[in-house]
Amino acid sequence: MQDLTEINYTLPSIAQLVAARSYLFWSQQALAEKASVGIATIKRLEKANELGALADTLKLATLKRILVAYESEGITFARQGESEVVIFGPKAQKQAKSGRLT
Repeated sequence: MQDLTEINYTLPSIAQLVAARSYLFWSQQALAEKASVGIATIKRLEKANELGALADTLKLATLKRILVAYESEGITFARQGESEVVIFGPKAQKQAKSGRLT
């Protein structure tokens, strides 16, 4: 089984994850609930400098639940070289335009 340090290059950055959460007007608690993870997990994730730093404490299954929560709202993450991109699909754009907290 791969760990975070082995696949870090394919994962979004912490900055991308925080930007996506902010774009959706989600609190840390809302993300935790949508991903079915503890609020402490989200706080620890967002305080880290990079996902690789969480390799000892963050399970891949937990990270997958967080990413699926974003994907269910139409958000995808990409990287090309040093460039990081967050793609906001129509569902995410609609929610952001409404300005509602969830």
